[in-house]
Amino acid sequence: MFVLLVTWLTYNQPPASYQTVFSDQASCEAARDQLIAEGERLRKESDQYYARIHAAIPGIPPKVVAICSKQ
Repeated sequence: MFVLLVTWLTYNQPPASYQTVFSDQASCEAARDQLIAEGERLRKESDQYYARIHAAIPGIPPKVVAICSKQ
């Protein structure tokens, strides 16, 4: 068994954490990779938004931390 530990960090919000159990390492790592890709997509979206509104101080984009660990 493997557990995927996830924490989302978003500016001005408390961290949001959860965990999900997987039967094998490959499934856990595939889910982790999808979360990392989603975090990158949100970062790019945030960068584009602040560039579009010409913000002098760019916002802090959301960040995800995801770790697969043997249970």
